[in-house]
Amino acid sequence: MNRSLLRAALAAAPLAAALTVTDPASAMQPAIALDGLCEEWPASVDAAADAEFLYFRLPFPELRDLLTEDKPLLIAIDADADPATGTPRDGLGVDFEISMRHRESWREPWFFATAFEEGRPAPVAFERLEPLVQPTSAAEAFELRVRRDALPALMHAGRAAGRIELLDARSTRDGSRTRTEDIVLPFEIRLPVGRPVEKVDASLPPTPRGAIRVLSHNVLWSSPEKNPTPFSRMYRAIDPDLYLIQEWGRGPWSPAYEHELEAWFREHVDPDRDWTAIRCEGWGVAIVTHHPVLERGPVELRAETLTRWDFPVRFAGAIVRTPDAVLPVGSVHLKAGGDLDTPEDQRRFDEGRAVREIMGVMIADAQRLADGAPVLPVLGGDYNHNGHPLVLETPVRGLDTDGTELTFAFTPVLGTRDRYSFGGPAYGHRRIFLDYIAFPDAAARVVDAFVLDTEILTDASLARMSLERSDSSGADHLPVVVDLRALP
Repeated sequence: MNRSLLRAALAAAPLAAALTVTDPASAMQPAIALDGLCEEWPASVDAAADAEFLYFRLPFPELRDLLTEDKPLLIAIDADADPATGTPRDGLGVDFEISMRHRESWREPWFFATAFEEGRPAPVAFERLEPLVQPTSAAEAFELRVRRDALPALMHAGRAAGRIELLDARSTRDGSRTRTEDIVLPFEIRLPVGRPVEKVDASLPPTPRGAIRVLSHNVLWSSPEKNPTPFSRMYRAIDPDLYLIQEWGRGPWSPAYEHELEAWFREHVDPDRDWTAIRCEGWGVAIVTHHPVLERGPVELRAETLTRWDFPVRFAGAIVRTPDAVLPVGSVHLKAGGDLDTPEDQRRFDEGRAVREIMGVMIADAQRLADGAPVLPVLGGDYNHNGHPLVLETPVRGLDTDGTELTFAFTPVLGTRDRYSFGGPAYGHRRIFLDYIAFPDAAARVVDAFVLDTEILTDASLARMSLERSDSSGADHLPVVVDLRALP
């Protein structure tokens, strides 16, 4: 597998229609998958539209951390491509501006929109804009999507024009500013007739025959203990073989600490299954399964680090036997906060190396215990991937059965091609992607994969699944699900 860890998984997924921005009828079909790879964009196209959204590609000449920089972006939009209307600027009649600024709190919006009506600026509410940007980590190119119905003058069929300004002004650690040269990308978009963003009609796929269903979920400070009902409904509906949990419990480790989690699953998921929970000293992480556990991972895992954080790595490990394979599996929660080249980012690298080392030991043990069954290493959890892109590769390097990296499954939100696993209306309308499940593509294939966001589903979809609209908002992260089947 090459360094772009998502490419192999994405190649197996059905691609959207080829991008067309010259014909409104063809633009009715969404062509942009918000996956952060930018591979479906033609080289000369930096803006596109379908009936519900506007899309922008943001290419930089070097690695940039878009979501943590101060004012790195300005998009000016002339809704009718007529410089005689709107606010005159640089040959455009600007009707809307979209900008960014540094946020002091994760609950604050970081995208801002302004509408100009007869020259007077009026703010557009962040929750109406619902921006989605990928990737979350530092990168050389990003994708941005905003709702057209938040900008009513863009709902017509016709032509729009504008310019993307990528501002090369970055704050250094001592608070000073550096500036070299801005990047200006003029664009034109052919607009199909707009429509309000619609709810998504979708159904949860059953676990395919011979597949192993893995769920990863950061549950936000033990939320299932305070409000079990939404988690109970989702977990019953998804019905995974393996639960990889983050942020449930504070420890310290003891057998009783694990029995508490087993009791919750008996009461709220299935009383007739023999549940086993594996916890550790790293707070909040756990593995829960109703399959036999052959061996548990370490109670405490430490990372060699020069940073100020010396707490145990948030990693829980186990070797689990299912009817179809033996799985050395890990639930991981890497250090939060920071951005590119910060101490938090360094700590994530340090933790990743410790996780990779212990996963290698567990894989060797699993091969000894497998008795001829396929061995499928799986590592899932909250990677907090908001710094250097290679943080993601560190814990999985060399762990596939062919000696390459594990592959991160492409997990679109159910019923869409979007990738996000964090946020929504209850969390400031921010949507970003932080949660991954890695698998051995040399020994298994992904049969199905999805993220469950109940907020976007139709009433009929929710009724079919016996879910309620607010269920996935019980935590700030969404359940990430992958179905794996061993290769013959």
